[in-house]
Amino acid sequence: MKRTTEEIEALVFNALGVGKERALSRADLVVITQSRDRQERAAIEALRHDKAIVTVQGGKGCCL
Repeated sequence: MKRTTEEIEALVFNALGVGKERALSRADLVVITQSRDRQERAAIEALRHDKAIVTVQGGKGCCL
């Protein structure tokens, strides 16, 4: 079943942890949400317009 953009954004947002200790890589998000990397990147970019999504330095990933 194909997910909508809004569904993928919700899955990504709900998967992200609070704080850099709980940062997730895009690879982790792909496994958790069962979506493609391109969809994950688009969801993260869209969420950044409304939410506080942080990219952690050193390749650790993204968090809230």
